[in-house]
Amino acid sequence: MMSYDIVVVGTGPAGLKTAEQAAARGLKTIVLEKRKRVTDSLMGELVTDKALKLLRVRPDSEYVGNKFTAIIGESLDTGANIAVDRSLLGNSYLLDEDKCQELMHERAVADGAEFRFNARVDSVIREDGQVVGVTYDRAKESVRGSLTVGADGSFSRVSETAGFTHPKWLLSYGIRFKLAGCKNVDPNTAYFYVGRDVGVGYLWFYPRSETEVNLGIGRVPTTNAQWYDLPPMKDVLLKYMKTHEETRDAKIVAVNGGVVPCAGLVPRFTDAGVALCGNSAGQVSSIVGGGVTTCLHAGTLLARHAKRM
Repeated sequence: MMSYDIVVVGTGPAGLKTAEQAAARGLKTIVLEKRKRVTDSLMGELVTDKALKLLRVRPDSEYVGNKFTAIIGESLDTGANIAVDRSLLGNSYLLDEDKCQELMHERAVADGAEFRFNARVDSVIREDGQVVGVTYDRAKESVRGSLTVGADGSFSRVSETAGFTHPKWLLSYGIRFKLAGCKNVDPNTAYFYVGRDVGVGYLWFYPRSETEVNLGIGRVPTTNAQWYDLPPMKDVLLKYMKTHEETRDAKIVAVNGGVVPCAGLVPRFTDAGVALCGNSAGQVSSIVGGGVTTCLHAGTLLARHAKRM
């Protein structure tokens, strides 16, 4: 069985940043990911200058898809809207999340990190009260490490099998369309929409250009009755496309989705030989569900302290 300094589970922004920073510090690093590619997981995309600093990319680089000068919140039911004041907004950017994920992956690999895809983690391995690695692929395989990092999202197997308290309530479920062939889009303005069909959450409209848009919706179920009384989220997005001139004739070129925790930090996210990072630790804004910047920050801090350990 191979042994590493750090075993990272998950290739979201938290896992990739942990791996990138750990490998850069000379730690022998391995990353396990249940999906086929590093870009298969949904990474948030609306960020400020702080995220670009953590990613170490320039605003005018290929890793930034757009810069917004205005953000507007609007009701789909009444049309009432409000513009976010520039003094509060600061600089807002739309990441090209695929390129950002590939960048962190390439940096980690260049510094010696190993990645294994199609590797679904089953459980942590415990010895003498300490986590010493994980089993994966239905226990056919295992890997050992001085530190195991659970960056495997809202339904973290590392969290569950390591005995952390991980609330399953207050999760936001989301789906996003990437659209091409839109018309007359203002590329400088991003929109957030609320409404009866949306439920507890919001619909977002992030232009990538005058003809390309990321259209998505995130919803928090409050009760079973409320959830099933609402139209499916995909139908809400399709309705939006049909009822807005900019997107009526657009083509859906990609679909992605994910689950984000909205209950705040879990009570405890470190233990002997193990730490949670990103969504698995609840390191996400409880108000808007944004977590890219906090995930990048958490991964950077975790790698720094892993090196000290």
